[in-house]
Amino acid sequence: MRKLTSVGVLGLAFLGACGGETPAGVTGLRLEVAPLKLAGIDIACYDIAVTTQTGTVWSQGAVGQGLSEGDTRTICSNQYGSGPGGDVTYIGPCDASADADVAPKVGVQNAVTIWVDGLYENEGTDAVPDYQPLTDGWADPCGDDGCTLQFDCVENQDTRVEFNFTILRDANQGFFDIIVNFEDVFCSAKVDCRYRNESESTSDDPVIRLVHDFVGVRQPTAVFAVACTGGAAAGADVDKTRLYMSNVRIDCAGTANDISVPVNVPGRVYAEDPAGLVTQAQVFMGEENLTSDGSDADKIFWSVAIAMTPTGGTDLAPVFEGTDCFLDAEVTAAEGDVDVALGRANVTYPFIAAHVALTGDGGALVCAQHPVNGGNGVSTEYTPLGDGLPASVTWEMTQQPAGGVAVQSYP
Repeated sequence: MRKLTSVGVLGLAFLGACGGETPAGVTGLRLEVAPLKLAGIDIACYDIAVTTQTGTVWSQGAVGQGLSEGDTRTICSNQYGSGPGGDVTYIGPCDASADADVAPKVGVQNAVTIWVDGLYENEGTDAVPDYQPLTDGWADPCGDDGCTLQFDCVENQDTRVEFNFTILRDANQGFFDIIVNFEDVFCSAKVDCRYRNESESTSDDPVIRLVHDFVGVRQPTAVFAVACTGGAAAGADVDKTRLYMSNVRIDCAGTANDISVPVNVPGRVYAEDPAGLVTQAQVFMGEENLTSDGSDADKIFWSVAIAMTPTGGTDLAPVFEGTDCFLDAEVTAAEGDVDVALGRANVTYPFIAAHVALTGDGGALVCAQHPVNGGNGVSTEYTPLGDGLPASVTWEMTQQPAGGVAVQSYP
């Protein structure tokens, strides 16, 4: 027989937003969703389920069916929170019976799973709302499987389970291609190997030739670039935008052409021609003041341009010795020290991952233009709950009091 008792879930505390204190004396599962910092939404909705190894204790919302598709049981911020802020408070029970134990933890175990049902805009009126989903331009941190945590459900005691994650939203406004939002920090990223021309095909787009090889010839160049801004910088004591990045790796079929391009020092990377596909690389970094809206904003950028020496082909369609080669890199941003955000309980944090094909199986250049979230190799992803940044991220860029930027090891 189930013993339903209390569990408090301080849940989905979106990074950069502040949830209220848990009210004293409330029993039952207490789900608190802190306000989202996403412009242009009217409500946010969530599905939730509490389970044990013997079954479902309770659930709310139909997973896979959105509010606009008839899911009347989903938990929405217009009913259980502030509406446009996206914050939600919901109360429910957990199971404290002995047969609810879930291995491998010791003790009475339940699991709580949360799904993002959707982000919605009201295309109707306040009196007669018509909520329509944002179908693109944002990334779901939990996906089809939801975000799940196990917790002890102890009879006659209040248990808190805490989720923290950030939702990213794209905005087509700015430098490079597409901007994604990390809390209050807006970032753009891309991988480019060709300049876009007016034709629909990319095969006739001019090849980027930016970096010189060791005999002074500009060679076909792959550019991985990221730029971020945290908005207005009111003073020296304001936390400024920081970037966190991995080295850029070139991985080819076999191992002969693999190379890791260090990104921590600006300028030319290699003192002599390295073996493999890459002949030279250059790193660019710095800060820029944005004043288009009349106020100063801190923007920093970090770009890596990698020259590759062709072994044949034409100027428009070079062929390389390295076959099936991919460019891989990871980068993220924060307003201030990212470890402050990562130090919260059960954080899942967004980052931009590049996995872009440079050459095909015959060594021909297949890389073209690859904007973030463009569906062709550069995308926003999320760290698992409770994990830190990807282990590949080993550099931190900070802004300096006298101007400029500095890069140091991370963590």
